[in-house]
Amino acid sequence: MLRKMIAVLALITVANMSQSHDPPIIPDCRTHSAITARNVHHISVCPADPGMATEIRWHNTEPIIVKLDHGNEEVTSKRSLIVWEFDEVSTKARILARHESYSQLELLSDAIIVGTTDGTLLFWDLWQNEILREISVDDGEISELLRHPSNEWLLIAIDNAHLFQFDLASQSLVEIQLQGVEEASLEALAFSKDGHFLAGAGQGTLRIWDTGSWDERKSQALPAELIKEVLFTKDNSHLIVLADASVSRWSLANQHLTFERELEAHPDKRPCEFNDGDISPDGSLLMTADSCSQKRAWDLTRDAEIYIPHLTFSKDDFSGLAFLFNPDGRYLAYVDEEIWTVLIVHEHE
Repeated sequence: MLRKMIAVLALITVANMSQSHDPPIIPDCRTHSAITARNVHHISVCPADPGMATEIRWHNTEPIIVKLDHGNEEVTSKRSLIVWEFDEVSTKARILARHESYSQLELLSDAIIVGTTDGTLLFWDLWQNEILREISVDDGEISELLRHPSNEWLLIAIDNAHLFQFDLASQSLVEIQLQGVEEASLEALAFSKDGHFLAGAGQGTLRIWDTGSWDERKSQALPAELIKEVLFTKDNSHLIVLADASVSRWSLANQHLTFERELEAHPDKRPCEFNDGDISPDGSLLMTADSCSQKRAWDLTRDAEIYIPHLTFSKDDFSGLAFLFNPDGRYLAYVDEEIWTVLIVHEHE
């Protein structure tokens, strides 16, 4: 039996909201109950601030999550950069800025990095709410922004095609020439846990490169052309691939498919597609969000889906956008089109 199960305590009681640009937005939280065979836990579900979160990032050591939200077209087309600081008693939020051009988000220990649609990096001070510097990368939209596990550099993708390596210490920028992708679009990118490899998927092909030499190590034809997410397992032995309507696991030793499951259609018969997923830090659990508001948990030790009643708290049919564990595995953030929730993860025998 899987040792890691999710139990949820009341967490998000929004209070003491402060910001620098706009009047406070106080979400109206409503309480639900979720029952398991052993316990009853209460869940506070809070509507998202206007718009939906396109990107969320956890701080490495502090209980802080940074969100990049879409603008609400009825209110504003600008995207909001919001910092949430919380504990189990109260939550504070501050809006750093709103702008139409924000596209990608990454978080360092003391800085927030925002990529824009015009190829610029904006560095925000996490604590002082001010811009530290702006750096122009290239013409085009920053379509991907990844922090290397060493925390020494960033991987930047422009228009899903051109890759750059940005050194955080020297602030130098070098274009990366990857084998095999001269004419391809990279729809999903991910570093291995040790940072030695980069996986990229696009146009029905999964490739892996050595981040020291940028030589290609492996390539694999995929059954689906559209890839939403690629994730290395904790031991770097496998890759999890979330395609439009399937989740699969690939062995990096022999390039064999070791697990695959199709996403079932919604009860009203409309097709469902995966949007995002994340693996727990201990490597045992894969959480996935899809376009049909289904929140799924996959036991990677048994290659099987498991049912967690706590994840059925939302009766609204909103597309799930993101799941993200914080680094120590204690918290799990979930975002859909109308709400965002932070869950506390507990161990149960």
